[in-house]
Amino acid sequence: MMQEDDLWKSPEFQEGLAAYERAKEQDDGNYPNADMLGCIADYYDGLGRTDEAIAIADLALDLYPGAGAPLYFKGRVTLHHNDAPKQAETYSNQIVDKSSINYLLLKLDILLYENKTTEAETFLKEVYDRLPDDQRDPCAEMIASMYLNYDHTPEAKAWLARSSEKKEHSYRLEECRIAENEKDYARAEKIMQQLIDEQPYNDDYWNRLGTIQMQAEAYERALESSEYSLAINPANDATLTMKGKALVELKRYDEALDFYQRYQQKNPDDMKGELSLGIILTNLERYDEAVMHYQKAQRLAEDTAEGLDQIYIGMAQALSKLQRADEAMSYIDKLAELDEVEDTEVCTERFRVMLETHWPVEEVAAYMEQALGTYLFGKSWQGCFLFYLFGKTAYECHNYALCYGLFQRMSMLTDKIPKWYLGFSYYAICSKLMKSEDEFKKALRLACRMNPAEAKEVLGDRFPDDVPPELYYDYYLEWEKQNGEYSEEDDE
Repeated sequence: MMQEDDLWKSPEFQEGLAAYERAKEQDDGNYPNADMLGCIADYYDGLGRTDEAIAIADLALDLYPGAGAPLYFKGRVTLHHNDAPKQAETYSNQIVDKSSINYLLLKLDILLYENKTTEAETFLKEVYDRLPDDQRDPCAEMIASMYLNYDHTPEAKAWLARSSEKKEHSYRLEECRIAENEKDYARAEKIMQQLIDEQPYNDDYWNRLGTIQMQAEAYERALESSEYSLAINPANDATLTMKGKALVELKRYDEALDFYQRYQQKNPDDMKGELSLGIILTNLERYDEAVMHYQKAQRLAEDTAEGLDQIYIGMAQALSKLQRADEAMSYIDKLAELDEVEDTEVCTERFRVMLETHWPVEEVAAYMEQALGTYLFGKSWQGCFLFYLFGKTAYECHNYALCYGLFQRMSMLTDKIPKWYLGFSYYAICSKLMKSEDEFKKALRLACRMNPAEAKEVLGDRFPDDVPPELYYDYYLEWEKQNGEYSEEDDE
């Protein structure tokens, strides 16, 4: 089964696309067949030209009524663009060949969209066995892919196992997606490395590898993969944005700024690019410029509402740094109106503005206690989480005494919550700053045991680079022994 990116590059598709564009220009009626027109509609939709894509599908249905490919395309657009599963169902019913892959996949898409997993499995078992033998392997891979689109990994694994084409790239790419869904990034990376060994000049493969490395927080490797991809195809937009994200994660903000400024010159209406520039400029403490880019991102996001939560948070943080408290709070109010945003996030960002714009201590304390009280009553986990968020925010605002007090209070709740792992590194560093050595050691021990990644991020600059975060506590005890400050109680 050919992957979509490979399909667009194939000579067969390029010939079909040229034939369509020639027939359209000459108006001679010599259009490609229904399957090719369905592929061309998909291609145009992928370019963001959805209206043209729908027109191509309509043309195909005028020429070939009941054809599966254009009806499959129209059904998916109706389902995912318009949130209209009933209308999508009417398109599936119009497909003449009910034994076709197009019919099967559209019905499956609708059932999974409606969260009808049991009905989906029943339907597949009825239809799959009626497929011709030569269609079953590619269809099993497509079914697995569809399940992965909805994060149904066990079903995807079961259907992929039905395919005998285990050496094909299409099969191994779905294996890679399964590994990603299971957060087995080492296995996913290994699969992509093997595919790249076989096709070293496939820029999409390098981009996919970099995406996996980004998920694994291996940002240096992701940056290297993006460079390989861009060396093959400098115009790969997905890789360009991945490179920018890797630079930001590596805190190489000057390079990231130069990169995104050049990217935005070519893509001036890219909301995510403007948002990224706002984030980078905030980290460079160029807050006035950051506000300008957040404002542009907000204008670009008006139609889709995509990214508004990040835009509002970014605006509030930049305005807060500029001591424009009322404006910052107005963006927190906008944030609170978004359905997808958790109340704890709104509370935390409001708390941040209060600290950074130097609200009276008693007002900050009253707000903090009110917010914490809402989550502490019978909700240990939520209360603990808000203590963590408030404490981390206080640390970021350099209010170490407040941070220390918040994590002290959080520690009184964590015994009730098995496997709690957040915030111990912040508690450790603030205990050290407050000269509470016993609390520092206790928190450091928990940080190393429960959350080495957080320990590395928060405490890493206080330990040698070659000491893994899991061993920070042991290293500190050894350091104490050598400096005459060690107590045998620390080994208990």
